[in-house]
Amino acid sequence: MFKKKAERQTKAFMKSARAFLATKLTGNPDGEIPAELELNLILLESYYKTFIMLDLEINALDTLVINGKYGPQPNSLLTIRDRSCVRLESLMKSMGLTLKSGQQMGATEIKKEESPLDLYLKSQNQKIEKR
Repeated sequence: MFKKKAERQTKAFMKSARAFLATKLTGNPDGEIPAELELNLILLESYYKTFIMLDLEINALDTLVINGKYGPQPNSLLTIRDRSCVRLESLMKSMGLTLKSGQQMGATEIKKEESPLDLYLKSQNQKIEKR
C-alpha cells in the first residue's frame, strides 16, 4: 500500500527535480542532464523514496512510543526517518534544489512583491520629487 504511494510521489518529485536541473543547466526543462549528475539523481531518488516510505509508515502508526528494554521509548522508525531526511537534504543542498542553496548558487530567483507600505512610500517619494 505504501510502496505505490511512495513511488507516485517519488516519480512526481524526480520529474520536477530533473526539469529544474535541466532548465538551469540548458535553459530547457526537457534538456539533457549531464551524465556526471546521473549518479546524484539516482541517489536523490533513492533517498526521497526511503524518506517518503518511512514517513507514510510512521503516519500510519497508532503511537510513536514503544516498550523498550528500559521502558517506553520513541519508535526507532523516527530515528531512521530523521537520518534519511538529513541525507536527502544534504544532497538537495549540494544540487541547488533547496531555496537557500539555489539562491546561493544563483539558480533560484525570488521575485519579491512590493508590500503596501513599499508602494505607499514610493508614491510619497514621487510626490516629493515632483515638487
